[in-house]
Amino acid sequence: MSKISHKGLADRVSIRLARKSDFVKYAALIQKSAEAAYTNAKLGYTSDLFSKKVLSSAGMQGWMKSNLYPKPGQITWVAFLGSRMVGAMTVSSGRRRDEFRTLYIAPDVQGMGIGRVLFRRALEYSMRKEAILTMYPHNLKTLRIYRKWGFKKYGKSGYHHWLAWPKGVRMKYIYMLLDRRGAEKLYRHLLGR
Repeated sequence: MSKISHKGLADRVSIRLARKSDFVKYAALIQKSAEAAYTNAKLGYTSDLFSKKVLSSAGMQGWMKSNLYPKPGQITWVAFLGSRMVGAMTVSSGRRRDEFRTLYIAPDVQGMGIGRVLFRRALEYSMRKEAILTMYPHNLKTLRIYRKWGFKKYGKSGYHHWLAWPKGVRMKYIYMLLDRRGAEKLYRHLLGR
């Protein structure tokens, strides 16, 4: 797929709430994004761990549906460039803090402002609350962005094992927290104020 021109891209993207009918495009977005972000040969994370076959497993299909499908206390936005889904973000509401469950941007449009727009939408939704997220720290590009935005490592780390992976394969995750003041500051920054 050819690289899309950066100029004005975020302005051409439409964002709306997710629908069940978005599932096929959502699954394709996650597969491509996960493969690009998480593959790391040095750590043994080969691209086949994020293949269509893995994401077609019952466990992964259930996880994706649990993020995408509307339900009380959880919201998912999807970003489209024409008819192509290029981004998605899910937030689950808590009393004191919200969990930013997922943020996926198509690899060929990363760095062009779509993630910023989705993140701004999530912060607007979660205003006046802390934000917590889980991420894989070997994804250094994303880790740098979250740190730049004020997120700090929080709590204990652990390891995920996707059910469709071979036995023994697991990937380290960490929690990151953005306190209320940091969330308000980041929101203003993403607005350009």
